Amino acid sequence: MTRPGPHIGILLYDGYSLLDAAGPADLLSRLPGATVTMIAEHRGPVRADTGQVAMLADRAVGDVDRLDVLLVPGGGPTR
Repeated sequence: MTRPGPHIGILLYDGYSLLDAAGPADLLSRLPGATVTMIAEHRGPVRADTGQVAMLADRAVGDVDRLDVLLVPGGGPTR
C-alpha cells in the first residue's frame, strides 16, 4: 500500500552538502503521509562534501518512476 501524501526524492551525489540533504529530509518526512527517499546514480553510500560522512541512497535514479518533488541539495568542493 502506498502512502497518500507526496512522494519526495532527495538526490545524493558525490560532494553534496550533508546539511542540505539531512535537514530537509528530517522536516519533509514529518509531513502527513509523505514518503522521502534518498536517490543516487547507484544504490548505496554517497559521500558528502567533507568526505567523512556518507548517506545511504535507497534507490538508483533508474529505479524511480514517479516523484512529486525532487530536492537537489547544494554541494561544495570535496576534500
